[in-house]
Amino acid sequence: MADGDEVPPEIRAELVRLFEATDWRMTTKAETDGKAILLICGYKPATQWGICEYIVDKLQGGFRLTETGMGEPKGSRGIGYEMKNADGEGLYIKLKIEEGEVWVISFHY
Repeated sequence: MADGDEVPPEIRAELVRLFEATDWRMTTKAETDGKAILLICGYKPATQWGICEYIVDKLQGGFRLTETGMGEPKGSRGIGYEMKNADGEGLYIKLKIEEGEVWVISFHY
């Protein structure tokens, strides 16, 4: 796949499976920004799990998920998956699968 391509259904399914199995981690920045965004939007709960639920809702709803190379040069730090404008207001979400876990790398405007 090339940068910006829609990910295959198998990757989307694996991301959902990992979230549901609680095999996930989150960067401190994604947690801090995500909790604040959920509070502003009135999305409950404004917790780490609330952020994960929001992402799973988007994944299961078929929101566009694209591949992106991470690091410089692109791809040197693996492959990430991004949702751009996830809420129609500019919300950017970036995920990565690493060592059997899904990482929430970014959740911000």
